[in-house]
Amino acid sequence: MKILLKAVITVLIASSVTCQAVMIGFFPGIDKAVERADSIAIVRIDEHIQPVPDPNLITRHRCYVYQTLKGDLKAGQRIALDLIDTRTSFVSPFPILSTHLVFLSKSGGTYRNLHFQGSDLRLSPFGNENLPEGETVQAKIKGLIERSITYWAKEWQKERDFLEEVRK
Repeated sequence: MKILLKAVITVLIASSVTCQAVMIGFFPGIDKAVERADSIAIVRIDEHIQPVPDPNLITRHRCYVYQTLKGDLKAGQRIALDLIDTRTSFVSPFPILSTHLVFLSKSGGTYRNLHFQGSDLRLSPFGNENLPEGETVQAKIKGLIERSITYWAKEWQKERDFLEEVRK
């Protein structure tokens, strides 16, 4: 048995089997999320440039910037974003024309969402409205989240009602 175990370990080492792991942290709270982000923006996914995740689970998308809550991205600009699904699901959260609030870091001219749960929040399709002037970034984010909760609750109820009807 020891010889078999040594043989398996030797084969694994010799074949250079590697595993990829991406650490996704817990949501740090709105204040810390705002503090950590270089930019915070409301974006629409317009194109999948690299829809299949790379070894670090990153996909690349061309996005339209509706608004910037923090940072140097400009409203009306189109930009490529490197995004990672921080929800740990098997279905991509980045469908074409979906709207997202993203907490981004900038490195070498490339933007990517931060590695914590909630660094990409799918908003209602109406998350691009103008936000009130003078409120804090945190208050604006909370308002967006409230509107999205209301919107998605209605959408999920309609879907559930339809499925109940089909089941009859």
